[in-house]
Amino acid sequence: MNDGLEEPLARGAPPSRVPAQSIRRPLEIISEALAVLGGLSLTFVTLFTTASVIGRTALNAPILGDQELVEYGCSFAIFAFMPYCQIRGSNIVADVFTQPLPEKWRNVIDAVMNTIFAVVVLLLAWRLMAGGLNAFARDDNSMFLRIPLWFGYFAASIFSIVWCAVCLYTAYASIIGAYRRTHAGVEEF
Repeated sequence: MNDGLEEPLARGAPPSRVPAQSIRRPLEIISEALAVLGGLSLTFVTLFTTASVIGRTALNAPILGDQELVEYGCSFAIFAFMPYCQIRGSNIVADVFTQPLPEKWRNVIDAVMNTIFAVVVLLLAWRLMAGGLNAFARDDNSMFLRIPLWFGYFAASIFSIVWCAVCLYTAYASIIGAYRRTHAGVEEF
């Protein structure tokens, strides 16, 4: 029975149906853009660290606040990479016990786990936003460069909201994969 859906490219990937693709493509574009920003951040951190080490070693003049900038740059990069990792299915998967199961069961398990993951990421985004508002209200700044701390909280919370949306999408894609397998008669449920 053909319901007009094509086979997905990878486990958990959505069928080639217009609603799924209309959701996936914008999430891919946003995730890729964030990953590029994360890569630029890590490039900056690498060059900045190199300059600081050379300044400290050769000129006995370290760059003031180098640790703060490295800390912010790495945090920015980590949160920027997470939506991309999620939409590409590049996160660590421990499937020792689920690998022998039929693919539709793995899709159901993936849908449940991605939904739980989305809730956890949403809680993380909420707490980051609360921390950012608290830092803004207290006018907290970094020690040496006096960078407002709420900037980092705000960026991480926005990236976490995108990450949560991607988690919900991957849960949706897994549900569609399980549904397709059940109704196409490919495997017994």
